[in-house]
Amino acid sequence: MTTPAVQIENLAKYFPQKGKRPPVEAVTDFNLTVEAGEFVCLLGPSGCGKTTVLRCLAGFEPVTKGRIFVQGVDVTR
Repeated sequence: MTTPAVQIENLAKYFPQKGKRPPVEAVTDFNLTVEAGEFVCLLGPSGCGKTTVLRCLAGFEPVTKGRIFVQGVDVTR
């Protein structure tokens, strides 16, 4: 069995709000496996979390929950 090029497990990203308001759930329980050589698109309506997932994958946003692997290496933190 080969190692996926990218694997995202149970990704969640919450953005805190000012005051006592609850955090905004931008992404909840997102899973994705991309094998080497595959071409993948993220499609969905505005505000559904596509850009947030990509920002987490690129390391621009810290992950609230879950793990991200690139070629089997945990790059979550």
